[in-house]
Amino acid sequence: MRETTPRALPRASYPHQTRIEGVTPNGFTIDDAVAYIDKVRWQFAKTMPRWPHEYTVREWRPELDGDFERFASLIRQIGVVKAWPYGSTNPRYHHTYLTIGVLEYWTMGDALTETTVINRAAVDPTAEVSEGQAPTSV
Repeated sequence: MRETTPRALPRASYPHQTRIEGVTPNGFTIDDAVAYIDKVRWQFAKTMPRWPHEYTVREWRPELDGDFERFASLIRQIGVVKAWPYGSTNPRYHHTYLTIGVLEYWTMGDALTETTVINRAAVDPTAEVSEGQAPTSV
C-alpha cells in the first residue's frame, strides 16, 4: 500500500536525465532499476520533515532481495558523490547519489550485505513534487 504525503514523490514515468547505454558492471540497468522502483513501497520519512525524502526497506519485499542489492550496487557504481546537507560549509555526510528522472537515490554507505534502506528525494530539494509530475520551484 502506498503512503500518501503532502509532498508525494512521483512513481510513474521516469524520464532519464542521463541515459546510460548498455549494461552496468553488475548487469543491472537503469530500466531494471525503474522496474524495481515501481514494485516497492516508498515511505515518507516523517522524522525528517526539514529534508523531505522517502525510503524503502529491504525486508518489505524479501522476494526482491537480489534486485534491492543490485540497485544499491548500481547507485554506488554509477552515481555521483555529493555532500549533505546541500550547500553546507561543514557537511555531515558524503553519499553516492544516482539520479533517475526527477529523483535521486542513495544508501547510507554500509556494505551491500548490511544495507537495509534505499532513500530517494527530489533532485531539487526546494521543488514541489506531486504524483507523476516534474518539480516546480517554490
